[in-house]
Amino acid sequence: MTVVREQSALGTWADPSVATFGSTPTEGNLLVVEGAFRSTTSTMTISGSGWTKRLVDYEAETGNGTYQRTLTVWSKDAGASEPTAITVDSGSAANAMCLIQEFSGVSDADFSEIVGNDDGQPGNPSTDVTLISGTTSSLASATYFTLSAWMTKTNPENTVYTSFTLTNDLASGIFTGDESVVCCSGFGEKVLSGAQTTTGTVAAATVANRGHIHAFGVWTIPSAAGSIINQMQGSNLGADLYNGTIL
Repeated sequence: MTVVREQSALGTWADPSVATFGSTPTEGNLLVVEGAFRSTTSTMTISGSGWTKRLVDYEAETGNGTYQRTLTVWSKDAGASEPTAITVDSGSAANAMCLIQEFSGVSDADFSEIVGNDDGQPGNPSTDVTLISGTTSSLASATYFTLSAWMTKTNPENTVYTSFTLTNDLASGIFTGDESVVCCSGFGEKVLSGAQTTTGTVAAATVANRGHIHAFGVWTIPSAAGSIINQMQGSNLGADLYNGTIL
C-alpha cells in the first residue's frame, strides 16, 4: 500500500483562516489540518464535526504577547459529503494560517501519536534555524505514515525562505514564506521501530523570527508493503515535491 496526498490547500492569512479543497474529499480518506497562530489564547477551534485535536494547542513563548506562537493539528477520516472549506480560529483577534491535506492509503483509526517541540529562541536568529521534532515513544516494528508539521513567524513579514528540509525520509525542497506566519508539512511512508524524530532546517533570505514549533506524528499502515514516498507543502509554496524533485 502507498499513501498518496490527494490534495492540499493553504488558508487565508486572516481571523479566522479559511482553506478550501479543490474537490470534495473522498469518504474514508485521512484529513489533516495544521493551524498556526500568532496568538495569546490556547483555545483553537475548527469547523465541521468529527475532528480530533491531535497536537493540542502547543505553545511557544507562553505568556509573551509579542512572540507567543501556537501550533494545533487536527485529523479525522472524511465522511460522506465532506465540506470542501475548513475554518480554523484562534478565538481571539489574532490572524491565523492553516494548511489542509487529504491522504489516501491511511486511516485516522490507526493514529499512533504526535509529539511537539519548540526552540524557545531568545531573539531573531540571522542564521538557518534547525529544530528537532518531539520524540515518539518506542514504536513496534511496522510500516507507518509519518507527518511533520512546522510553524514560525517571519521577520520581517513576508520573508522569503530559501529552503525547508527534513530528515527521516520526509520531504526536502524549496520553501517560501507567507504573510506573517509560515506553516508547512512533509510526509513519508516507512518501516520504523523504536523512538523516532525528524529534524527540520529552515534557511531564510534575511532572518527567521523566534518561536518555531516542530511536531512529528505517526499512523500505522496495516499490511503495507513498506514503500517510501515523500512530499512537502508550504505556505505559498507554488510547487509540490516528490523524492526531493520539484514537480
